[in-house]
Formats: sequence, C-alpha cells, structure tokens
Amino acid sequence: MRNYFIIGANRRLEDGSYEDVWGHMLKAKAVDVGYAWNRNLSKLFGKSEEVIFDTLKRKGESNRSCYAHQLFLNLRPGDIVAVKEYASPMGRTPRLAIHGYAVVCARNGTIYKHTKNRLPHQVSVDFLQTENPQVFNIGGYGGTIHRLSNPEHIHQVFAPVLGKFSSADRHELKKRKVDRRRDVTLKNVEDFAYSINKRIKVSARHNQLQNRLYQRLVEQYGVQNVLMEKDYVDVQVRVGSQLTLYEVKPFDSPLLCLRDALGQILLYGWRFDSQSGVKLRLIIAGPSKMTGEAKEFLNYLRRRFGKGLEYLALG
Repeated sequence: MRNYFIIGANRRLEDGSYEDVWGHMLKAKAVDVGYAWNRNLSKLFGKSEEVIFDTLKRKGESNRSCYAHQLFLNLRPGDIVAVKEYASPMGRTPRLAIHGYAVVCARNGTIYKHTKNRLPHQVSVDFLQTENPQVFNIGGYGGTIHRLSNPEHIHQVFAPVLGKFSSADRHELKKRKVDRRRDVTLKNVEDFAYSINKRIKVSARHNQLQNRLYQRLVEQYGVQNVLMEKDYVDVQVRVGSQLTLYEVKPFDSPLLCLRDALGQILLYGWRFDSQSGVKLRLIIAGPSKMTGEAKEFLNYLRRRFGKGLEYLALG
C-alpha cells in the first residue's frame, strides 16, 4: 500500500537561522530530514518504528530526531512525498506551502545512503513536479515529517500529481475514506468502553500480562514483527500476510476473559479485515488455562463467528 508523506525543507542552523535545502534535494534527487548528522543510519533503515526510536534514544538523540527518523527510515519505493516550504498561518487561516512532489525509488539498488553534505540522510526519489509551488489552507503539518492518514488531506495536498498514478491508487484512497469512518466509529466505542471500564486497562496485572505476552512474541517472531498498544490493540504480530491481534484480560476466569474481550477483539477484526490480502487471527489472552465451561463457550463462538478466534493462557 502506497503511503503519503510531507517532509519539510527548512533546516535550523547553529546560529538559530534557517536554511531551505530544497535546491540541495533537487540536485541530489533525494529527500532528507536532517538530525543525527554524523550517524550512519543504514542499519536502522526498514526497522520497526519502535526499534528506530528506542535505538536513537539510547544513542542520545532528541525526541524530534527519534520521531522524524522512525517515519523517514520507513519510506518505501512508491511512497509519495510532498516537500514542504513552510506551514504557518496567516492570521487565523492555516497555510501549507509545498515546493514540489516526488516518488520514492531505489537507485543503483539502494534507497537510503548517509553523506556528509547538507543532506546527511538521503532517500532516493524521482521528482514529479517542481515548478509550480502549491499553497493549501490546511493546518497541523508543522513538523519535519508527517505520514498522512486523512484521505481528504491526501486528496487535497497531492491533487497536482494524483493523476500521474493508476486507478488502483485512486481506488485505494477511496477505500481509506471508508476505513477512516470505521476508525472514527472504533475510537468512539473505545473511548466509551474505556471510560466505564478503565480499571482493567490500567491495572498492574493487565500490564504485567501484556508485557509477558510481548516478550514471548518478540522471542518467537522478532521485535520488528511485534507491536504493542498500536491502533488500540494490546499486541499485534505481523508476519507476511498473517496478522494476529491479541487482547489481554487479567481475570482468573477464562470465561470472564472471553466475555469481557469479545466486543473489543471483534471490533478490531472488523476494522483490520477490510485490508485486502490479510489473513486475520484474533486471540484473547488471559492468565489461566481453559476450563470446560470456557471451552464450550469458545467452541460456540467459533461456530458462530468462524475459527479465527482463539484463547491463549499466559500463566
């Protein structure tokens, strides 16, 4: 799936002034986010966002650097980038100015390289449009790099170049609108559920079980394939086309774990099941082994909703 990014071209200098490196990007046929100037980050390219952030944080990088690189080092061929000139309001009217657009590509078999010039971390691109700067009345994109998730903003910001891509891309953006509506529905339900049942989410036992499950899955699948607390899901495992979602409950009774987690795990499945080509597994995890009664209830759920629902004992 193609992703859409906004990357700023202004770099803060030691004297506090700013330099626009748009010209350097054009010359290098590459985009860059600055930061970590003297570090070669090639070994982190393509790693999970969590690994990139944690690694750079341990090396003493600022939060801005960590946040920027966890997105930047996950750019992929085919991703579209809008290079930002500035994002500053005029009075109460938000403004987003775009220098031009580019598509990420591999050059000589390489996507990322480290240099010692004005662009220390270069991701190769082919520029699509560079001569007609665009200004949009959109706010919220003042940072160094953003991965856009709002389909309306994607349509608006990338309208000058969307026609250069296939109908499949346009279909994907239309589908994202549907997914976004589902996201909003899910968030509203999650917020309500959290407000009436937050004692479970914040309980020490829940956190202990969740961390135990996370460590077990990292040992089995590798840290790059395991995500915790992303998209409201306790733990996710992504291996190839297989996506497994785990919802953790702290009750000693497996039956109570199943009953309490069922609504959440099915909502997660409803959202992720819309992703084409994804094989989905839903697992409710609790501290105790299954009992006869809980097994009967789980068997009923499988007959009713399919065999993709499972229970995992963490004790």
